[in-house]
Amino acid sequence: GETITIDLKKIDSDTLNLAGFNVNGKGSVANTAATTDNLILAGFTAGTKAADGTVTYSKNVQFAAATASNVLAAAKDGDEITFAGNNGTGIAATGGTYTYHKDSNSYSFSATAASKDSLLSTLAPNAGDTFTA
Repeated sequence: GETITIDLKKIDSDTLNLAGFNVNGKGSVANTAATTDNLILAGFTAGTKAADGTVTYSKNVQFAAATASNVLAAAKDGDEITFAGNNGTGIAATGGTYTYHKDSNSYSFSATAASKDSLLSTLAPNAGDTFTA
């Protein structure tokens, strides 16, 4: 006959180096507090020690300012943006709110006092251009 040898070993989250990993949201991972050395090495600066013995650490980080293109490119269907000013039609949106529509890749807004003539003059600003509404 044949001999089959099975070497059974313990297989659990510890032996797989998955301690703290969970899929049900009930687990917890103990975080260790940062030390002064950790903060200094990460570029933080210590402030003056307070009367209670605590020290506040700070760090300035420079980021490039977001452009309108950055912000608008990240818009999702139904997102609202606000703009306090007149838009390309020469009028302001009610409450300054514009809603993005992904299916048409466009924004919509409500406005008051948008007359046919004022819109046509904005859409046809060149001398000699004519439109009919």
